[in-house]
Amino acid sequence: MVLGYPAEIVPLENPYAMARATPLRVRCLVDGRPVGNQTVLWGGEKAGQAFTQRSTRTDANGVAEVTVDAAGRWYVKFIHMVRATQAGLDYESKWAIDGQSMGLGALRSAWKRAAKRAGLPGRLDDLRRTAARNMRRSGLSEGEIMALCGWDTRSMFDRYNIIDEADLARAVAKHFNVTIADNPRVLRGSLSR
Repeated sequence: MVLGYPAEIVPLENPYAMARATPLRVRCLVDGRPVGNQTVLWGGEKAGQAFTQRSTRTDANGVAEVTVDAAGRWYVKFIHMVRATQAGLDYESKWAIDGQSMGLGALRSAWKRAAKRAGLPGRLDDLRRTAARNMRRSGLSEGEIMALCGWDTRSMFDRYNIIDEADLARAVAKHFNVTIADNPRVLRGSLSR
């Protein structure tokens, strides 16, 4: 089932109905579209013993095959990074993890490795900016975002809340009840009240 998140991993088979060592096909989506040639990592653990993390790449349809060959808790994850178009930012990331949660240390390490592979500096603060922007764009209130991110003050929210041209165009369109074309710089519609 596709949920509409900025980055998603969608199993194409029921992983609970599969025999051990049978490849599980997953589709990786970014902004609802399959992402080809994306590095996908998977691994897991049982009774505190970690399985070796493995990697593969998606095909042109965004599909990767991962093999779950032992009993235990497994995860599948990817981080999709692109250079940012907004001044003052180096890149934008969208990441998905399906399975076990990832601790801060593991997330920090994965983030640094992905940034290095992309030839970009890696700052964990970029994840906070991306999260705040995506939550705001999905309709969460400032108070809800602050609570979810653990920010006690409005100044912390303002520090990580990114507002770009696309956001301003959406605000103008919403105010005047017009629609935005695929290019957010072009507004279509009537400005009648």
